[in-house]
Amino acid sequence: MNGIDIKTDFYSFRNEISTKYGEFYSKQCEIFFERAIHFSKTGLPYTAISEAKFALSLSYYESDKYQYIYLIGFLTQIHLDNNFIKKAKDYCDLGFEMLDKNDENFEEDYNAFSQMREIIKGEEWKI
Repeated sequence: MNGIDIKTDFYSFRNEISTKYGEFYSKQCEIFFERAIHFSKTGLPYTAISEAKFALSLSYYESDKYQYIYLIGFLTQIHLDNNFIKKAKDYCDLGFEMLDKNDENFEEDYNAFSQMREIIKGEEWKI
């Protein structure tokens, strides 16, 4: 890696890795996300959460900018479904922060996070 000092410029390092190995990260991310969905449907929320966190971590390295917003939405929803309200709120807040007004799916994503935020507000007494 030409002239990149990992300690002082991790962002450039990460971008070079994703440019060179993006497809690898994309495929790995998809696999973890599929597993997360499977485990959530089979009643294993902790395993689903773990798999989705792996997918989210890998998505940051993916050159095509894997739709990590969907992973954050998934993590928000699965925490909400299992009454982990504080964590659901944290992920929902993160999702709002990461929304891009220039993205073609902005309105749809914004509405989805807004609906989850309303549900969370109704459940906050459990925190």
